[in-house]
Parts: sequence; structure tokens; C-alpha cells
Amino acid sequence: MRKFASTGILATLLWGLTASAMADENQIIITNVGVGQIDPNAKVPTTNGVAGAGVENWDIPTPIALLSVGQNYMFTMAFQDLSYSGSCSISARFTQVQNGKKVILKTFTLFAGTCDVGNTYTLGQKTSAMPNAPGPVTLSVKLRYGSQTATMNVPLVLK
Repeated sequence: MRKFASTGILATLLWGLTASAMADENQIIITNVGVGQIDPNAKVPTTNGVAGAGVENWDIPTPIALLSVGQNYMFTMAFQDLSYSGSCSISARFTQVQNGKKVILKTFTLFAGTCDVGNTYTLGQKTSAMPNAPGPVTLSVKLRYGSQTATMNVPLVLK
């Protein structure tokens, strides 16, 4: 198992949403995406934080769907590289429909580097404060690798 760490990035496993990815021989699958509270004690997210566990584990803040304006959160995601080796990058954005148009509320890059066949990756990054835009929000994650893109969308609510 390989993990990345960068600017407060750590990682762990979330809830099981399915990713949309093209089915071919070069494939990476996003397995989990979520948003949770930032741990004031800085213990999570972490990898293999459960002592004595018989499997590798990812310990993350409990994923939530209701976010508050002005609050910072911990974004977490995991993906598995089934058969691709090469450059890859991950970006995320929060969007909202306002007056019939999709508006980007915030966007950030999680990783840009190399992905390797057979690895499972876990990432975590603190977000900046959520903007004053109450209502439904979509968290979209794009993992670009080679000429392909794996995506996952998570519906959230900002209050």
C-alpha cells in the first residue's frame, strides 16, 4: 500500500460510493470520497491507526453531508490503481446551481504525480472556509490518468 502526504494531506477510507470510470485495461477506480470535521487533536486522518488490526486501515473523520457556511473541513478520498502506471492528478471542486447556472464555490488540487499498478491510495486535505452560499452543493472529484478520467460526485448541503 502506498500513501501520499502533502500540506496536511493524509488519508483513509470513507463510505462506499461507486465511481464512474471507463472499463478498459488501464483503469483506476475512486472508491471513496467524503467531507468531515477537522480533528482538533490531529489524530485523524491517519493510516493504520488501529493497533492490532489484521488489515491495513484508514482512520478518517466521520463523513457528513450537512456543511456550515464559514467552516473548514477535512476532505478525504481513496482510490485503487488496478492496471495503470504513469502520471496522474486529482482535483476536487464544490459546485452549486445558482439562478440556473452551475457556479464553482471552491476548487483544489489534491495530488499530481505518478500512480502505480496495484496500489491503493488514501488522501486527506483541509478545505478553506465554506463560502456563504446556503443550499445544495455537489462535491466532484476528478482523477486524471493517461487519456482517461475517473470521477465521483457527492451531494451535500451547505447551511
